[in-house]
Amino acid sequence: MYLLLSRSVSQYLLGVSKAYVLIDNRARMLRREEKACQHVRQDNCATIQHAVAGLKNALNPR
Repeated sequence: MYLLLSRSVSQYLLGVSKAYVLIDNRARMLRREEKACQHVRQDNCATIQHAVAGLKNALNPR
């Protein structure tokens, strides 16, 4: 009986451990994706601002 209970507890703890690893990995992936998206957005904003400035200069030469 003790062996069966011990094995059940071990399997439960192993399952919990695997779940924490999966959650941690998913959180890490989400942070990477978020970080990657922020860089794209910043680059796009810089590119758009540069294009707008170029267009303004082209329309209103000094």
